[in-house]
Amino acid sequence: MNHSGTGPVVSFDNVSKHYGKLKAVEGLSLELRRGETVALLGPNGAGKSTSLDMLLALRKPTSGSIRMFGSDPNHAVKTGQVGAMLQSGGLMPEVTVRELVTLIAGLHPRPVPVASTLRRAGVENVADQRVDRLSGGQTQRVRFALAIAGECDLIVLDEPTSAMDVETRQRFWASMKEEVAEGKTLLFATHYLE
Repeated sequence: MNHSGTGPVVSFDNVSKHYGKLKAVEGLSLELRRGETVALLGPNGAGKSTSLDMLLALRKPTSGSIRMFGSDPNHAVKTGQVGAMLQSGGLMPEVTVRELVTLIAGLHPRPVPVASTLRRAGVENVADQRVDRLSGGQTQRVRFALAIAGECDLIVLDEPTSAMDVETRQRFWASMKEEVAEGKTLLFATHYLE
């Protein structure tokens, strides 16, 4: 299925996620094609993170179906076709940025050279600092480095620029444009309209 690369990279087909009476996501249908950049824009509580969690097989939809590269999202995650930067989850403390990126790249089925990842994520200058001693914006860039530490076709980012100042945010989006220019597909969730 979808071996030709012409089908959608991501498809949500009438996806809902309910927690009791709370409808976190209701009837989401969406398709992303190769090389597209798509933003899920909305206020906190709109269901953006829940949608991304379902896409990454971290939560199961109440109803509807999700496909990634024409298959079950679990398959795409396990084979390293998707890189993700989530809002939650701490980084391993007491290691340097370089050590953490090296570890994650080593676990990826298709690792990218560490020096290249550090440069693309804009964290070369803090590579030898401990992860738990970074600013909020630097921490977000390290999370991004972990998302691109392997060759992936889809990058999923949840509120990627939170805790970044304006200049850092502009540099971050410039690096995102480079990733998409290489043919990657980008899906991100944000509450920042700009």
